[in-house]
Amino acid sequence: MAIEILKHGDDPRDQSYEAECYKCHSVLKWHRSDAKTDYSGDQREGPFTQIECPVCKNYVTGYP
Repeated sequence: MAIEILKHGDDPRDQSYEAECYKCHSVLKWHRSDAKTDYSGDQREGPFTQIECPVCKNYVTGYP
């Protein structure tokens, strides 16, 4: 028996994040695969990623 997809979902690796850098106020958007760190294990926090701001090198945290 083959697996039949009834409704095609979104690949979580393609999830996008958007946030504002608090240091230089740049607005950034990135995909989960671009992030330096990826935290998705803690239920209380929810999934989030961190990237380095390309303008000021500050760490920016994004939530989906």
